[in-house]
Amino acid sequence: MKTYNKLILAFVLFLMCTLTESQVKRYTIKSGKVLYSTTGNGSVMGTSIRTKGTESLYFKDWGRTEIKTAEYTETTVIKMFGKTNEETLKKQSVNKYENGQSYAVDFENQVIYSNTDMAMGMIASQNPESNASDIGEQMFINMGGKKVGKGQVLAYSCDIWEFAGGKQWLYKGIPLKLEMKIMGITTSTVANVAEFDISVPESHFVLPNYPIQESQTPYQTDALLDEMNDEDQDELNSDIKKMQEMAKMSYSKWRTLVINSDEEARSMSEEELRSIYDMMQHMVKQTK
Repeated sequence: MKTYNKLILAFVLFLMCTLTESQVKRYTIKSGKVLYSTTGNGSVMGTSIRTKGTESLYFKDWGRTEIKTAEYTETTVIKMFGKTNEETLKKQSVNKYENGQSYAVDFENQVIYSNTDMAMGMIASQNPESNASDIGEQMFINMGGKKVGKGQVLAYSCDIWEFAGGKQWLYKGIPLKLEMKIMGITTSTVANVAEFDISVPESHFVLPNYPIQESQTPYQTDALLDEMNDEDQDELNSDIKKMQEMAKMSYSKWRTLVINSDEEARSMSEEELRSIYDMMQHMVKQTK
């Protein structure tokens, strides 16, 4: 469950931080600095999870170069058979985007993974004069997001976008606040400092001196499938079939199914169940 929650959060942030080709401006603001605080808590199947940390965003050249960092602690409390086990881990991440190329730092293995962003590159090649805000809004709409109003973060008037499992406050395409509630875990990331059209020192964009390694691309999928054994392939085919079946279900039928088969689902609110269903539907649509 923890891994699933992180994947969804990373996916949403990816949509907001994807780079365009060099001819398309990501933002309508030339440069900026945003500092955030992040908190999270909740319970999944008897396991309590708490997170607390800080994040930062620096960008220049209309967002063609950007770096995001995060440092946080995650405390997990497991109660089982009358015993309580508590574990706290410190984690950090650094992600840099530069003219269509992304870099993710793996501190544990001391390597930097590089990947070429093709999604926004296709948009840029087809619409070289595209407005960054229009592109961002269209991506949210394609994923089932909708603009629900206005709100203020610090001194900035933001558009509030609602999507499956959360809300995001955007100032000219720049995220200033994010709220997520998925699988019993509530996460909030809020800007406490935001400065724009400023001079950003080059030192903020320097990555650790680790070797750079190309990430897996969609074109390597066949090679990955070749490495799977029969049991792995059977499991994959079963998961695909389940997703296809769920995509055809109405919300009421899906709700009955998960409540009858999942004890954790029975403790969820109607809003949480609807968010999970909507998110699943949008993810299935993207694979068609």
